[in-house]
Amino acid sequence: MADHFLLRVLHHPQGGRVPFLVIGGHAVIALGHVRATFDYDFLTGESHRHELNAVFEDLGYTLFAASGPFVQWTAPPGLPPVDIMVVDDATFGKLEATSRGVAIAGHQVRIPSPENLVALKLHASRQRSLESASHQDWLDIVQIVRRQGLDLEDPAFRALLVRYGGPDTPDVLSRLLSEGTSGPA
Repeated sequence: MADHFLLRVLHHPQGGRVPFLVIGGHAVIALGHVRATFDYDFLTGESHRHELNAVFEDLGYTLFAASGPFVQWTAPPGLPPVDIMVVDDATFGKLEATSRGVAIAGHQVRIPSPENLVALKLHASRQRSLESASHQDWLDIVQIVRRQGLDLEDPAFRALLVRYGGPDTPDVLSRLLSEGTSGPA
């Protein structure tokens, strides 16, 4: 399904021209942590919101919910659900500039740098209550840090952890990594 889905998005007349990054579970998998995921999560800049939405409308998706920067799409039969996160164009430009190309289902797409994916996951976990989705974000964060060899003592990475996760995040993450656990209790 993923192969067919990405092919349809990338070969859509606008899909190949609209700048976006794949985030969420598929980006985490591309960084080496194999886990289950069914939906696709995309990130784009505000000036491309309507173009990316039009791609999914053309593919038969129906709008499920839109709230601030988040848009959720219900999939037509045979395709995965889609979530879109929209950020201001300056933020998207920074994320895109440090992004990396990866193959997902045999197709080249771009994902945020590991550090920025951690920041997005921290931001998402703070937007949710302590529910399973927030726990999954922490599982992903621990695995990204572990598999990508990110240094919690690096001043820039530590500042990112504090900015998007709060002042206790570096210590919580250090404890989780040393205990071998995968998410906060």
